[in-house]
Amino acid sequence: MERHAVNTQRNGMLPAFNRNSATCTDENFPPPDVSGKAEMAEGVIKKVLDKGFGFITTMKGKDLFFHSSAVQGIDFNQLISGQKVTYTDGMGKTGPCADNVKPV
Repeated sequence: MERHAVNTQRNGMLPAFNRNSATCTDENFPPPDVSGKAEMAEGVIKKVLDKGFGFITTMKGKDLFFHSSAVQGIDFNQLISGQKVTYTDGMGKTGPCADNVKPV
């Protein structure tokens, strides 16, 4: 089998990385920040259920689901309604959710 060199340059520029599709596209140049440092948002615990999940009211007034596995720095059972938290936006199986939930 013969190997061919892959030319990664187009018009003198390297294509950008698109992390959503794991392919390179020119319209996303320069590449997005993939350092893993997501921006933390603030919210307030609306409800914590014994079933292992709860809801955060965001600063925009929307409710956001979170799972007990997303809570960090405190035990899930110690969260109370009205408590201020920070979180990162995530995407769950059924839609938007909160990840890295931490008490303030």
